[in-house]
Amino acid sequence: MARWTPEGREAPLKPVSVMWTQGVDHVEAQLVVSTVRELLQLVYTIGNQVGLALPTITIRPFGTWYIPSVPEGTPYWGTRWYVDTSFDAARQQVIGARFLDLVRNEPWQKSSPHWDVAVIDWDLVDQARAPADESRQPFVLGMTVPELGTVLSVHRLRGLVRAEHRELALRRLVLQEFGQVLGLPSRSRQSGIELAEGRRFCTNRCVLRPATTVAQLVRVAEQERSDSVMLCEQCRRDVVEMILMRGRSPN
Repeated sequence: MARWTPEGREAPLKPVSVMWTQGVDHVEAQLVVSTVRELLQLVYTIGNQVGLALPTITIRPFGTWYIPSVPEGTPYWGTRWYVDTSFDAARQQVIGARFLDLVRNEPWQKSSPHWDVAVIDWDLVDQARAPADESRQPFVLGMTVPELGTVLSVHRLRGLVRAEHRELALRRLVLQEFGQVLGLPSRSRQSGIELAEGRRFCTNRCVLRPATTVAQLVRVAEQERSDSVMLCEQCRRDVVEMILMRGRSPN
């Protein structure tokens, strides 16, 4: 692979903001933050291997937050507002599309673009639907808008009896969803791609292949751990493409 060096510029990569609801425990929150850092470190390593020096990406773990000067219930006053505004009381689920629309319209997204990672302890569904609509899975573990952010739910992962499996599943979920936030697999890639629920996944053995149930998350996480695999060769090439494109145009 040809080496490419930015002409005195650093590739513009966004900072990452991480928030979580009050019911997310310390172990879960720490694992999410460390896994985001782990994937970004791999991006640095891949870039360095082809001669691309990247700036450090800032990870901002805001946790459960609120703005004291803003009245409770006012738009963007705190973490709980995102959940309350996107919550379907009849289904007792957060609507992922609504949640990510709130993220997209944040005043901070407009003034200082960044990637968002949100972790909730409520059950999650991608879209609002009629009770009789059984054509789609009645829940999702995560929902992502590439280049914007992801919302992840630990609700169903807590049904795993073994702590090791809970941690494996959550780490794998973060890698899959945050990888898609970064734009993996690449939109230009034609091979090794699977379309599921309107999303692009990798078909190779790596963290970008689809896992939509808790059991699938545990199974693929154990396989990837056994094989010491995070990103396949195609996805690693996609990382290089992502870095090159960011070096040519601003986010």
